[in-house]
Amino acid sequence: MRPMCRQWLFATFAAAVLAGCGPQVLRYPVEGVVTLDGKPVKGASVTFMPKTTGRPGLAETDADGRFSLKELGMHQGVAPGGYGVAVFLAEFTNPKVVRVPSGGETNGSNTETVEVIKKNPSIKKYIIPERYSTAETSGLTYEIARSTKGITLALTTNK
Repeated sequence: MRPMCRQWLFATFAAAVLAGCGPQVLRYPVEGVVTLDGKPVKGASVTFMPKTTGRPGLAETDADGRFSLKELGMHQGVAPGGYGVAVFLAEFTNPKVVRVPSGGETNGSNTETVEVIKKNPSIKKYIIPERYSTAETSGLTYEIARSTKGITLALTTNK
């Protein structure tokens, strides 16, 4: 290979690496808290489903009911746009729970795991009322246009 051709090839490769692979997606951090009848909810799954295109934002609440969304694929935050929100927490009959890699880094440096229910256990009891379990029935929506902290998902057991 001629030196000029090698330089051009190296410059093209370097430009591609610096630019990143594929288009960069704008994501905003989204944080909040889930309460049920005024009390924080631990262990609830929070899902922000995009109303048009894009990837969902996912989180699990901590002991204080706080959550921080990660886009499916485990990138921090979500893309701007409109979202329907689902919050789910239930008790299952005979669940088998396993821990699997979270799906983040592919080079082996990611050691984060998530719990996954294996097989098809049935729901014994909804801890958060069932109506909140899907974005279509929850009545919860948010428009994300910037970094958003302090969202309160104030759920009630009353209809």
